[in-house]
Amino acid sequence: MNKMLVEIYDTNSHRMLSEFLDALAERDLNFRTSSLEYIFDDVDEVIFAMKRAIQICNNCGLPIRNHFKAVYTADISIHSVKMEWKLSKLAYCLVILNGNPDNPVVGKMQLELIKQII
Repeated sequence: MNKMLVEIYDTNSHRMLSEFLDALAERDLNFRTSSLEYIFDDVDEVIFAMKRAIQICNNCGLPIRNHFKAVYTADISIHSVKMEWKLSKLAYCLVILNGNPDNPVVGKMQLELIKQII
């Protein structure tokens, strides 16, 4: 028997409930794109892989807000704000697997995934 924990009728009138659901979705976003700087060669490669990962989630009907969230961090020393992404474990793996296979780390991870499936 399936039980519904929360049922939303009108999200505009239930701002606090919407914020609560956002907080629930965010609890599994434990990875950041800044950690990908050690895997990918440049920012463009990360952006390309992110777009593909988001497209995969969209195509599979996965809620984007449960796997990707833009966050902003301030660097007071240089007076700037930097945007990065918080990712779920699934999103983090999808981003890595959608990177350039010429990158040795990405290529190795893609190969390991195939080995797990076979």
